[in-house]
Amino acid sequence: MWPGHRRHHQGPERSCTALCRHDLGTGLGNASFVNSHYLSAGGQVFTVSGYEFGGRSYTNIAEYRHDKIGTPATRQLPPYVDTARTGPVSAAICPSEQERQPSVPAGEPKHDNDRPDNRHASEVCFNCHGPSSTLILDLVEEQRRQFGASLEALQDQIELKLGYRFAPYSPYWYRTPYVDPKASCTDNQPVRNWQTNGAENAPTGTYDPYNSSSCTYKGAVMVSGTGQNNMGAAFNFNLLEHDPGLLSITGCTSSD
Repeated sequence: MWPGHRRHHQGPERSCTALCRHDLGTGLGNASFVNSHYLSAGGQVFTVSGYEFGGRSYTNIAEYRHDKIGTPATRQLPPYVDTARTGPVSAAICPSEQERQPSVPAGEPKHDNDRPDNRHASEVCFNCHGPSSTLILDLVEEQRRQFGASLEALQDQIELKLGYRFAPYSPYWYRTPYVDPKASCTDNQPVRNWQTNGAENAPTGTYDPYNSSSCTYKGAVMVSGTGQNNMGAAFNFNLLEHDPGLLSITGCTSSD
């Protein structure tokens, strides 16, 4: 199921958009990858930005509080703290300059580029995760490691089970490892058939580095009903991979 749109920062190029307009009667047997929106951490906080698989719950657990930052609700629920009235994104990411607390322990470099985390913590973070910036940074660093390991595992499973190989270049999913420079139309063949075990037609054309249309790629259309979930898995990975500020809300830090 592809949820509907929400407001700004939840992403105009979210899970619906182009994929919903595809003729699913062909089962996505010959379709370009539907690109995800970038930097849509706000949508992830409210569980509205990713592809949702049927039969699973995507409701935030009761203990989760980041979707209530910046609202009176945080004063009514444990740990009963005041997180302002400006809404979750504004309170956690965009506090005033006077309210921002540099998450740099005493004696460490002050310039962002001198620190591996390259982050600040909003003052509201200290209300729940304080009292020290060191504690918050340790928490975020551990979450970042776990998040990176989870993404790596997801990427490995997509390649193992579906044969899609990710590269940080549009359209992101390829049948063979990405090479640079590209020398022929058989290099960097994008996924077009999103069916499980779906075949691709042989590329046609003569590669011209100055003509993006010199190669034609088509999937061998087949209908098995698996294409939407397969592209959905790829969509979710791409969504998370292109959101380096995800922890700005879920980890309560903010990148400049």
